[in-house]
Amino acid sequence: MTADGALEVIADCSPAWAARAGHVEPVGAQQIPEDAAELANRYALIDTVQRYAYAYDERSLSALRELFTESVVFSYTVSGGPIGEVHGRDAVIGWLDEIMASQADQRRHIVSNIVTQHLGPESATVVAYLALFSVAATAQLVTTGFYRFELVRRDDRWRISAVLDGLDRPF
Repeated sequence: MTADGALEVIADCSPAWAARAGHVEPVGAQQIPEDAAELANRYALIDTVQRYAYAYDERSLSALRELFTESVVFSYTVSGGPIGEVHGRDAVIGWLDEIMASQADQRRHIVSNIVTQHLGPESATVVAYLALFSVAATAQLVTTGFYRFELVRRDDRWRISAVLDGLDRPF
């Protein structure tokens, strides 16, 4: 971070920076789930990730609050630069609210290529690509990147316990 608290930005975005930094781990073929419960959990994980993006774009802090655990950690990095972190649901919600207040445009977080990297009975890890658009007079691609979500099962729902927002370029 710079002296004024801004994230330091790496000069370029080199290929596979997230994997080289250990933020994501590409995985090959996996066995086809034969259990309906596993399929349901995989779908629920995808749904939770998509609900996060939808809630942010519609500026629903109450929906975001429901998606996060009380002790959620939200981390962010640009092109593998230093990682910033916000700890705790109230702090994360407040931080996201400040970001939203600074954006007069309509944001659209397009989350795709969603992969479940780990699925256990009480925890899961999901990675996804991000394409972030800004829509005002025209639609513009603002940045791309990835998310890594750590989720835990609470009250028969998957809740986000940690997010790493890895941006290829700042927005």
